Amino acid sequence: MKFFAVALPGLEDLVQAEIGEWFPDLPLEAVHGGVNVTAAIGRGLAMNQVLKTPTRILVRVAEFRTRDFPTLYKTIKKIDWREYIDPSCELEVHVSTRLSRLKIKSRIEETCQDAWVDYRNEIRATAVRGKKVGLYVRFVEDVCTLSLDTSGERLHKRGSRSFVGEAPLRETIAAALIQMVERKHAVADGRGVELVDPMVGSGTFLLEAAFRDEVIQGREFAFDHFAKADVKVPAAPSRPFRFESFVGFEADKKTLSAAEQNLKGLDGVILRQEDFFKSEPLPPSEKQRWVFCNPPYGERIKVKEPLADLYVRLFAAVEEKCRPDVACFLLPSKAVKGKFRLPIGWKVVEKRPFLNGGIPVTAFVFQIQRA
Repeated sequence: MKFFAVALPGLEDLVQAEIGEWFPDLPLEAVHGGVNVTAAIGRGLAMNQVLKTPTRILVRVAEFRTRDFPTLYKTIKKIDWREYIDPSCELEVHVSTRLSRLKIKSRIEETCQDAWVDYRNEIRATAVRGKKVGLYVRFVEDVCTLSLDTSGERLHKRGSRSFVGEAPLRETIAAALIQMVERKHAVADGRGVELVDPMVGSGTFLLEAAFRDEVIQGREFAFDHFAKADVKVPAAPSRPFRFESFVGFEADKKTLSAAEQNLKGLDGVILRQEDFFKSEPLPPSEKQRWVFCNPPYGERIKVKEPLADLYVRLFAAVEEKCRPDVACFLLPSKAVKGKFRLPIGWKVVEKRPFLNGGIPVTAFVFQIQRA
């Protein structure tokens, strides 16, 4: 079947790389907004449980050209939906349309619902209230693509983080940045990695590193309502290193408590309730030390000083207190248009622009060379 792994625009290649690690034999094609995947149904559904970077996984049902509502109705009604989902499900219809004659979203949704109800009546299926599957209906230049959502809630909801801070980072973004760094900058010399977050918040970076290859089991998926949902979870890929320890700093007691709850039971975690700028330097480590940080953007969390000044101070503090091998910062693009004063030995090796919650941001990766 044809699947589509939805990705944040700008992160498509990272989603493609992760799929290739878990499913090395599947045909893949990165396009704007996601990755096309051809897979048997059981393997395609399993992407929900092992991938950490996509937003959701869709399965393509049909693609056809139409400029009228009767054709849309007839096409949906004649599909044998039992090949995909339990006909007792209710459909939640999501419509997008661009450069097409059919552009009234409410009318498109109504037509899809009418066709679904009539199809279900024809095969004498009884609806079960609350048992829902999403149908994504996308029109582009009069071509309609029908896709079923196999995920349910967005995949950044892992089921493992119960407490969030004031401006939480989505898990899918944290996972994408961690994977981006590890593919290009990991040292395959047997050393493990210590991950440090100077502004840990609710612990998203630490969680995503710790559970990098864990199968997601703490939540429900829409594919639970699919027919023939024999999910084939693959073995985890081999890695040249592993995350062995985790350090987080957080000045706010309530936020730190959220991180402690989220990371409860995880070995090798040190959480310090203190202002990172006023903290003592970390002791030298034989491990690689990677710093990941999502500092305030001046939006939901207000900043008293100019953002550029804050980030320059942050870079200097990270160098002084952590002495990292690699550092990755997610910064608002509006604040990083000029040149920054960097600590000695810091070199920008990657810039990755995308949108985080509608805010243009750029992920900067620094490689640090020591004398």
